[in-house]
Amino acid sequence: MLSTDYLTVSVDGRLEPTTQPVAEAMATLLLVLSALPIGNYQQKAMVRLLGSSTTDLEHLMQRRG
Repeated sequence: MLSTDYLTVSVDGRLEPTTQPVAEAMATLLLVLSALPIGNYQQKAMVRLLGSSTTDLEHLMQRRG
């Protein structure tokens, strides 16, 4: 479980560090990464990892507590 309700995300050259509520930060990160010139396979993997609700990343963070 996260110890805070906020998360700081950044993407080198694309998104300066920004701190937002976790769900908004994940959505912002997904939006920025989706604009990168990547293939369909990578795009689907990012959505699965960073998408809203019960994502793989959220499951991993909860297990590591």
